Amino acid sequence: MGMESGYMKTSLDFFSIALIATACCLPAAATTPDNPATIRVRVLDSRTHAPLKGRRIQVTLSGMDGQFHHEAITKIGRSGPDGLVVFDLGATVPPRVDVFDLSGYPCSSPEVFPISDILKDGVVAQVQISTYQKVIDWCTPDNGAAKIEQRPGGVGVLTHPLNILQNFWYTLRR
Repeated sequence: MGMESGYMKTSLDFFSIALIATACCLPAAATTPDNPATIRVRVLDSRTHAPLKGRRIQVTLSGMDGQFHHEAITKIGRSGPDGLVVFDLGATVPPRVDVFDLSGYPCSSPEVFPISDILKDGVVAQVQISTYQKVIDWCTPDNGAAKIEQRPGGVGVLTHPLNILQNFWYTLRR
């Protein structure tokens, strides 16, 4: 009898420790596997705010600590005619995401966004201020540019599409 109660106590203690460890380590922003979080990145021309088709967009997911690590998860997609690229973040959602147009000049800032803000209200990056005339020419919106709408689950980014020569020049300067 004493042996059984000791065994039961050891099993119960192990079960309690395993339950507490599991509860403590679960990420706060987890979604269900059948309903993974998605974000919709809308790529817009920095001058006209028109959607840009065929842009290669990369999102880099932070670690669960909010930092970007050497082997961070990256996803690449191409924008459709409406300028949209949809990214599935999976069941475990990190706290931050970096959004980048791989073949354009980034005219908006920031490029890193809190996922909670994206999912709750959506975010629209703002035009970054520059002292370089070429960047001012590329990134200043036209007077008739449409207002960018903020939607839950969405990220709006402004980019200047580069031609082959501009892309070569910009790549050298990075």
